[in-house]
Amino acid sequence: MAENYSEVTRRERRRAEKKRKERENARMRERAREWAERERREQAERLAEWFAAEDAELERIAEARAERREQERAAATWGAEVRGGRGYWRWDMSPQGVTESGMVFACGEGCESCKGALKATRDEHYKS
Repeated sequence: MAENYSEVTRRERRRAEKKRKERENARMRERAREWAERERREQAERLAEWFAAEDAELERIAEARAERREQERAAATWGAEVRGGRGYWRWDMSPQGVTESGMVFACGEGCESCKGALKATRDEHYKS
C-alpha cells in the first residue's frame, strides 16, 4: 500500500506541476500578446507622427515652389510689359546696375535715360 500511495502522490504532484506550468505558460503568452500589441500601437503612433511631419514639410515645400512659380510668372509678365524698353529682370542679379526694387538697366547703372523706356507708373516706382 505504501508503494501505491507514493505512486499516487507522485502522479498527483506531476499533474499539479503540469497544470501550474500550463497556467504560467498561458500568463506568459498573454503578457507577450499584450506587449506585442502595445509595441504595434506605439510603432503606429510614431509612424503617424513621422508621416504628419513629412506631410507638413512637403506642404511647406509645395507652398514655397508655388510662391516661386508665382514670382517667376509675375517677373515674366512684367518682362513682357517692358520688352520694348531697355530694362530687364533677373533673379540672380549682381549689385552693379540694380536698384532697390531689383531692376537691372542696360547701361548697368540705372540711369534716367534707361529708366525713360519704362512705363510712367513703373518709372515712379523704380526711382534710384
